[in-house]
Amino acid sequence: MASVFSAILDGFSASAQEDRDCLSLALKYFSNIENHPGEQKYRRIRKANAKFHSAIWSREQARSLMLLAGFEEDGEFLVLPPLSSCALALESIQSFLGPPAPQASGTPMLKLGNAGASTAPLPSANPVMVQNMVDMGFSLEASQASLSATQNTNVHTAVDWLQQHPNWEEETRAKASAAATAASQAVGSCPVSTAGSSEHPGLGVASTHTTQPAPPTHGLPTPVSSTAAAAEKDMEGETEGQEVEEEEGGESV
Repeated sequence: MASVFSAILDGFSASAQEDRDCLSLALKYFSNIENHPGEQKYRRIRKANAKFHSAIWSREQARSLMLLAGFEEDGEFLVLPPLSSCALALESIQSFLGPPAPQASGTPMLKLGNAGASTAPLPSANPVMVQNMVDMGFSLEASQASLSATQNTNVHTAVDWLQQHPNWEEETRAKASAAATAASQAVGSCPVSTAGSSEHPGLGVASTHTTQPAPPTHGLPTPVSSTAAAAEKDMEGETEGQEVEEEEGGESV
């Protein structure tokens, strides 16, 4: 049997990216089956799944590989019988592709797009697990929501969560709405302080100093400063002196 797998894999090129993508996807299917032998959901693949059909089922060599691994056609699905194992196919592909390339340091990044609504403040979905679920046929939004809800435990738990929450979209939107409302209320309840006070300048403490209103001046003379009063008196004296001189000058011969 190993020689048959080798013969099929000879039709692939390990250096061609399209072939590597095809075999890497098949490897994920086989790995899930071997890691969860009692889970029937991993043994059923919808042939019309866009990712699966484009990378594997539309290619004759890859289709032969899946059938040789033990999958059988059952209507719109490929089904692996309960007692069948993909171990040989798994080992053959791993040997053909070689060891995986080392990942770059740091947190791997994956553009997750817009899920159509804000997500609740849950842990961010693990990008690698998200990609694994997308490759298995789950939508990007469902993968992200289920992994966040299950604290990134593992793909198996996330798949179970989706099966237990068929209305996950409504639940996610409800949590997001509740979180947004709580955040808005928290911001609205914060007290607004002044820039400072006479007792504690620079601190956000309201000033206790009250400005006293000016007393009413209705019916009272406008106060005049002493300097202005003296100047006014001097001007009156000068005027009187001029009048006296004019009178005296009129009497002279």
